[in-house]
Amino acid sequence: IEGAGPGEPVRRFPMRGGDRVRIGRSSQCELAIEAEGVQRFHLEVHAEADGCLVTRAEGEVHVDGRPLAEDDREVPLPDGAEVRLARTGGPLLRVSRLARRGHEAGEVLVEARGLSIGGIVHDADLAVARGEVLAILGRSGHGKTTLLTCLARLIEPSGGELRFASDAARLAYVPQADTLFPELTPRQFVHYAARIQGAPPGSAASILAEMEITPFADRPCGRLSGGQRRRVSIAAALVGSPEILCLDEPDSGLDPFHSGELMVRLRNLADRRRIAIVLTTHSLLHQNLMDRVLVLHEGALAAEGAPATVLRRTDDLASWQLLAPDLIRIAEHWDAPPVRTVEELAAWAGAPAI
Repeated sequence: IEGAGPGEPVRRFPMRGGDRVRIGRSSQCELAIEAEGVQRFHLEVHAEADGCLVTRAEGEVHVDGRPLAEDDREVPLPDGAEVRLARTGGPLLRVSRLARRGHEAGEVLVEARGLSIGGIVHDADLAVARGEVLAILGRSGHGKTTLLTCLARLIEPSGGELRFASDAARLAYVPQADTLFPELTPRQFVHYAARIQGAPPGSAASILAEMEITPFADRPCGRLSGGQRRRVSIAAALVGSPEILCLDEPDSGLDPFHSGELMVRLRNLADRRRIAIVLTTHSLLHQNLMDRVLVLHEGALAAEGAPATVLRRTDDLASWQLLAPDLIRIAEHWDAPPVRTVEELAAWAGAPAI
């Protein structure tokens, strides 16, 4: 759904089954609106598999011009429906199944239904579209890497369905531990990767430039920083022109600034190359660069949806041991504008600490 208060820019909330968006004056609402006649918790919208429902209304609500009665419960919102929080002129919401942050919904490249993997992951449903960045969030030992390696076709599921848009779908997997040869230079390593993947001539040089590796391309990999080594690993995966890029904790071991720099590069890769990127993480930093977040807890899918929706479930985040109770106030800042360039990241890094 998408919505805005009077004179405010439109905000979009991608929703999947189980997600909710609360609208009202309270700062705890995903869409907080200060306008005459708006209650603290005016309206709540839930997403189901086949569409959105109004499941709670404490104030005046009109759907496509029709006022909701006080006893109306679970009112369906058809695609294109207009919802006003008061009479004509009040704040407006619109339901659109095509609304997605940053770009139109892309072709689904991989889809899982009821996926189970070796007693570690249980009954997981997910889909990843072209141009999308999906973060699999969870604590160590809760199934993130197992799910990722299955999506990369490195292990087989033990139950459920795993479907790709094409039997010849091009996939690449970057493990958490670097697999670089310390005595080789990045130029040699990426050329080597291009040869074994049958990439066209010139592709290695192009990738080195795209990932901004050229300035240190002739230095032995063993003498590179952690962030530089990670960029070389990603470059080696990209020479095969994958449609789906899977990365296991790509920011592991990096400080917050270089972690953010890497995430910006991944976001730009997804937008520029129109590839799907799936990554695992146990960090709540930089989630505003993701299209969706999926939370695994004890091998089960605990939550899925837009970062702004999932990361406001502070009580759940604490119970999943992803957010310490004294850090819950950080969640008030999830709606900050997304950082899309290294320059913006540098400016952000100089801001006062929360």
